[in-house]
Amino acid sequence: MESNRKAKIIILFIGIVLTFLSFSIYNIIDIQGNNNRIIVIRDKTNLKDIKGSGYWTTNFIHIDGNWTWAASQAWCSGDGSWSNPYTIENITIDASGSPTGSGIYIENSKNYYFIVKNCTVYNAGINLNDAGIILRNVNNGTLINNNCSYNGFYGIILSRSNNNTISSNVVCNNGADGISIGGMPETYSYGNKILKNKASHNRFNGLDLWYSYNTNVSKNHLSYNLNNGIYLNRVTDSTIIRNNASYNRENGIGLCMGERNLVSENNVSFNVDDGIHLDSNNNIILKNVANNNYFHGINLIYCQNNILKENLMYKCGLGIFGTYSSIGSLSTNDVDTTNKVNDKPLYYYSYMSGLNSDDFLNAGQVILIGCSSSVVSDLDVSFGSCGILLYKCNNTKVSKIDACFNTQHGIYAFDCKYIDIIQNKVEYNDWGVYHHPFPNGNGIHLWDCDYCNILENTVNKNSYGIWIYNGSNTVVSENIVKDNYDKNIYINDCFECRVSGNFLNNSINGIQISSGKGNDITMNTVLNSYNGISLGYTDYNLVSGNIINDNNIGIIITNSNYNIVSENNLAGNQECIVEVNCQGNEFRDNGDCTYGQGEYGIPGYNLFFLIDILSIVAIVIVKISKKILKSN
Repeated sequence: MESNRKAKIIILFIGIVLTFLSFSIYNIIDIQGNNNRIIVIRDKTNLKDIKGSGYWTTNFIHIDGNWTWAASQAWCSGDGSWSNPYTIENITIDASGSPTGSGIYIENSKNYYFIVKNCTVYNAGINLNDAGIILRNVNNGTLINNNCSYNGFYGIILSRSNNNTISSNVVCNNGADGISIGGMPETYSYGNKILKNKASHNRFNGLDLWYSYNTNVSKNHLSYNLNNGIYLNRVTDSTIIRNNASYNRENGIGLCMGERNLVSENNVSFNVDDGIHLDSNNNIILKNVANNNYFHGINLIYCQNNILKENLMYKCGLGIFGTYSSIGSLSTNDVDTTNKVNDKPLYYYSYMSGLNSDDFLNAGQVILIGCSSSVVSDLDVSFGSCGILLYKCNNTKVSKIDACFNTQHGIYAFDCKYIDIIQNKVEYNDWGVYHHPFPNGNGIHLWDCDYCNILENTVNKNSYGIWIYNGSNTVVSENIVKDNYDKNIYINDCFECRVSGNFLNNSINGIQISSGKGNDITMNTVLNSYNGISLGYTDYNLVSGNIINDNNIGIIITNSNYNIVSENNLAGNQECIVEVNCQGNEFRDNGDCTYGQGEYGIPGYNLFFLIDILSIVAIVIVKISKKILKSN
């Protein structure tokens, strides 16, 4: 018993000693930076309690180079060194009353290290330089785990600042860009990292990066923004990798006027315009997934010397665009068959001759620039952006192609000569719904092409079936063109073209001729359209031998002169022929149908007018004759 009592006394003594020590020494483990150092703090008065997000509230913070005031506040710790940076944390800021227009505004801080984390900032101003958080002319800053949403203009601005990190922030529903980063033409920003942020439902771009170089944009989620997910303007030597930029109202990623960037392993899908929109030179576009974008998976605009490899595009494809002077530069882009459209190779040839079916095996899309004497045949290039694109090609034949359900055109040719487009199936191509209240895609579209033949194709259910713009001496013959929304055949600003022997049914305009002169429209069958054949601002055309039945207006001619309309069969139309503001047109042998007068003239109006005149003349003659007889 005595030994047990002594043991209890010893245990009680040890407990009292340990309790005393616990009140005199505080061991705090503080891990910061990359050195994982352990700090033992023995003075309780310098230890700030770690609070939850939103523990402190204020309406703004403004730091202009001098951190003395901020360091004295309960929400700021550290001394600005690399190992112990100033840390602003756990603040909620309603910036609606901020005199700076922004929630947290840090400027002219280049010699200190700092962190802003776990803060919520909203209701910043609506002016150009207002944001939830602004870093201007600063270096060595880190923004992490902040929520800068529902601000009047920007969520986060980083301006003329270098070697900063913006990571794991939420920037949504802002009045302009979610995150805006850049410099000036004379002072680029560089060395910044934009990592793992979420930027969605912003009125402009998710991320806007400008006048910057050596920037790392990685693993961000940028979706449902009204412009682009990521927009880069004059950005060079930067890495855009493993981002998700999908469901944006314009492009997933847009690059303008920069160079030497790597755009790799991004998901850029379901955007209204392009997955990647490239108006920039000397970039590498590698291993991106661009599915279901409404215009193009990747679109090359006036650009050169880019490398495209191993990109996957599903239900969209590659687009290219250039002017007469820049089209040659598009040939300098390196686009190989490791790029896939609907899991099939993309063929991109420049200035080749004598290409044939062996050069297009199992093609998902075909693009030819400056090629000649080639044959593209027996392919299915459907469900892409544009099935076949020909730029500045000569003596090329496109035949027996299925080009359907493309987001833009089925077959497109620009600045070409002697192109034969024969026996193709071109249906349900649908370009431009976002910019037009109705589908606006073309089945077959020739722009500035001469001496071409469009023969024996089936072209149905596009917006424009066949559209020839600014061409000459082209033949459109023996095609079946039905159910295209706006125009079945559209000949615009063309000279000496021939449209003959086509069967057209059900459209707003069966055949429309606008501008140009000297075209022949003969032996076509045009049924069930609002306007069977329409001529506007075009002279010296021949419209002859056509069957034009069961339309609202058989033939309408406006502001067009010296045309011949003869030997047409016009039956079952609400109005046979309407002529508005014309002179010198000749109408003959159109069966029982006569032309109207005025905007929507009454059939037979001129005949009634002539009968009335003759009746008056007859009455006058009778009266004069009676007077003569009486005088005698």
